[in-house]
This record gives sequence, C-alpha cells and structure tokens, in this order.
Amino acid sequence: MDYEELDEAEKERRKKEAVEYRTLKSRSNLFLFCATLFGIVETVIIIFALFLAQSFVYFRVLKLTENGNMTVFSIILLVLFFVGIVVGHILYVRVVRLVIKKWNLKDKLSKDLIDHYKTKKELLAEKDGEFVQ
Repeated sequence: MDYEELDEAEKERRKKEAVEYRTLKSRSNLFLFCATLFGIVETVIIIFALFLAQSFVYFRVLKLTENGNMTVFSIILLVLFFVGIVVGHILYVRVVRLVIKKWNLKDKLSKDLIDHYKTKKELLAEKDGEFVQ
C-alpha cells in the first residue's frame, strides 16, 4: 500500500466526516428554528389567556366598570405580561427537553444544542461520569 492510496482513503474519510457534520448542523438549526417558533406562539397564547382571565375577573366577577380605576387594570396587565413571558419560557424549555428525550434526538442534534437543554443535574452527572436518563 503506497501513500497515494492512504491519501485517498484519508480524503474520503474527511469528506464523509464533513458531510456528517453539515447534516448534524442543519438538523440542529432546523430543530432550533421550529422550537423557537413554538416558543413564540406558545408564549403569545399564554399571555392572551392571562389577559382574558384578568378581564373576566375584573369586569365579570368584580363587576367593575370600564371607566373605574383603569390604572389598577393596566398595572395588573403589565405584571401578567411578564408572568406570561416567564411561564412561556419555562414551558418551552420543558417541552423541548421532552421532545428530545421522547424522540431520542440526542444522536441526531449537535452536542451544544443538547447540552443547552440539559438540567443542572444531568450536566453534573455527566461531569462526574455517571449516566442519567
């Protein structure tokens, strides 16, 4: 076996690794794009549901008029907006973790993306060399 054959084999191996790397990156980017769209839609739905619940309680249960004390209504609306964002993000992360685990996407997505959605417990266990499911 001469050096030219080794060079050809090495070129083929590197080409195959490059294709696998690009495939992994494109899958990860597509997954991240879809997950981000899901997160945005889900957060908007949560904020809208909180707004409807607040309006129902404010106008139907407490029977306050539209002109009465709108400052309190605005402050509560602002607080619920931030609560909706936080709850939406927490739900988004949990759903993404569930999707990765349920569909076994750990070997199909990049390690950086998988590590981003791991819990602290999983990261510490991985650091110590333990296996956590």
